[in-house]
Amino acid sequence: EPLFLTRLGVYAVTSQDITGEKISNLRSFYLNGALLSERGLEDAFAFVYKDMYWLCLNGHAYILDGLQATQTDRSAPYSTRQYAGFYCTNIPARVLWEQDGALWFGTAEGKVCRFCTEPGALTSYSDDGAPVRACWRTPDVFGKNFYRNKTFSRFYIGLASASATGFRALARVQGLWEELLRDFATARYFSYANLTYSKFTYSNDDSPRTIGDKIRIKKVDKAGFLVENGELNEPFALDSIALEFVETGHYKGG
Repeated sequence: EPLFLTRLGVYAVTSQDITGEKISNLRSFYLNGALLSERGLEDAFAFVYKDMYWLCLNGHAYILDGLQATQTDRSAPYSTRQYAGFYCTNIPARVLWEQDGALWFGTAEGKVCRFCTEPGALTSYSDDGAPVRACWRTPDVFGKNFYRNKTFSRFYIGLASASATGFRALARVQGLWEELLRDFATARYFSYANLTYSKFTYSNDDSPRTIGDKIRIKKVDKAGFLVENGELNEPFALDSIALEFVETGHYKGG
């Protein structure tokens, strides 16, 4: 469907379900919090690549997935649907185009860059030779009753295996981050195509791995968790996060 940018967000031209009258409907509901705070919306550049609507300005990319449409209100017409949105940083795109099946962009300084399209190549997981920090962060976990003590006893993740991958897990307790565990070996498997002697493993198991251990976070009202990988040329595909905790007496502060 046709999309266009306004000072109120990205809109689509749609038809009323019954009358067929053309109207405009908001499509950037999930991105507007950041998008509408940008300076110079008139300088934004939009491009559609593989059913994805890319809108770039000020080093940020706002992406709408045309294949993931949801209705925010089931009683409303389908024309009011919203697309899944993605907010990306450190993408200095001034213009975008497609060439040989890949997405390219040019910067304001005249550089020409291409997004990698080879997921099996480890060099795809870097930014022009620099490492990319990828992380998943949970909201604060308050449990069923926010006013009770929590004791967290176990932490596990499901991680897609790769010839070079791993993770570091941290917890935020009383506002301070502390490392829980790290593992840069278990989820690796041997690959001739991506052989790196410093990351060598004898394992041939390329199935997803369940990795975790006991932890001890006692008598807190809440805790937040973060899993990250900031290593050069390492994919990081997190499938799931699991926690075990119990609630006991009333929280008395700390």
